[in-house]
Amino acid sequence: MSKATFTGLIPPLLTPLLPDDKIDRQGVQRLIEHILAGGGSGVFALGSSGEGPFLSLDQRRTLVQYAAEILQRRGQLLVGISECSVRRVREVMAALDLPGVDAFVLTLPFYGQFSQSDIQRAFFKAIADESNRPLLLYNIPQAVHAVVEPETLAELSQHPRIVGVKDSYGDVERFQRLVWLSRETDLAVLQGAESVAGLSLLAGADGLVCGLGNLVPAWFTAMIEAARTNQAEQVSEVQQRIVALGRLHTFNHWLSCLKTAASLLGLCQPLVSAPMPILSADEVAQIRVLLQQQGMNPIH
Repeated sequence: MSKATFTGLIPPLLTPLLPDDKIDRQGVQRLIEHILAGGGSGVFALGSSGEGPFLSLDQRRTLVQYAAEILQRRGQLLVGISECSVRRVREVMAALDLPGVDAFVLTLPFYGQFSQSDIQRAFFKAIADESNRPLLLYNIPQAVHAVVEPETLAELSQHPRIVGVKDSYGDVERFQRLVWLSRETDLAVLQGAESVAGLSLLAGADGLVCGLGNLVPAWFTAMIEAARTNQAEQVSEVQQRIVALGRLHTFNHWLSCLKTAASLLGLCQPLVSAPMPILSADEVAQIRVLLQQQGMNPIH
């Protein structure tokens, strides 16, 4: 599968929940339709914004089934399979290897510290060897306590199943090195850090996987198009709007805030997996004001 398959905006899909902890199918549909209407190329289910590590295997499987049914091949479906050992990744991968899944996405183990490049290569290759789907590697040291260096990622791209990288570190110098190295391979390079999305596109990123894409997909797709046509000033203008909107993450736990914003826009309920908090009325009010300031229209 070519890197050209994974381009544009592929947001890390929020996981809509119901009060009984079941997956809210209607919420999944509203989110996916909203993302596609905003020009999204697909969705990444069970990433950080999707509460992947917090959900039971049954919840994860249900979400992937719903997403595949709703997408109906209108966009890419990437699915997170991150766990803390090869054994557990195998179990999750087998359970989520469902019709409609285009690729899996995998971080390093998130308990412990695996900074040695030889351990990283062995881990990713072990999963790639057994995967029935293409595999994108996910570099997010904030969550897994270790960086996968660009040179290691480029070396791993020689594996026929490893087709891309989602990089959420936010380190522009490392990201640029990764882009340069990817030009010698067929590795798709996607940026997940919203604060450097514009710079990354201008540096040659193939696409964006940003959580705020759940709320304002059209902003991100406009920035992608502006970068494609070398309109650096327009890229900068959209980037400034994204940074301003990103303040919503600061009122409490970032994911509780993001889901609350989505609920105020009528996309899903604000329910999150414990121990993430439900926001207070005052925090909700502050997010509502911020959305209004950014030209958005909360429904309640």
